Amino acid sequence: MDLQHYQAQLTPAQLQQQSVEKRQKMAQRKAIRKKRVYKQLAEDDKVRYKNEIKSWEEHMVDIGREDLIREQTLSKKKKTAVKRPPAVKSTKKAKTTAAKPVARGNLKTTKTTTKKTTKKSA
Repeated sequence: MDLQHYQAQLTPAQLQQQSVEKRQKMAQRKAIRKKRVYKQLAEDDKVRYKNEIKSWEEHMVDIGREDLIREQTLSKKKKTAVKRPPAVKSTKKAKTTAAKPVARGNLKTTKTTTKKTTKKSA
């Protein structure tokens, strides 16, 4: 009843506009459903490609042809190698940061004080 009452209040132009919008939504949903298969295939191809490139680069390293490896891969390896040691230092910084609110001096003085304290207690 509510739907019939609502539609009775609409003008013919509004009814036509609603039917056009409904048709467009249905067409869009249909297109999305059709594309879903191809998107999945593309994702699978992407994963397969990454795996093949990774194994090929490892093979090139094994045979001594590191000059053929992509720069992206080399930079990622360097970044991960560099990131690991500072990760340990960042935990120490977190401890000194916790001590900062207690001291009420300059930040530089606080840092040196906490470092000295850390060295003495260690």
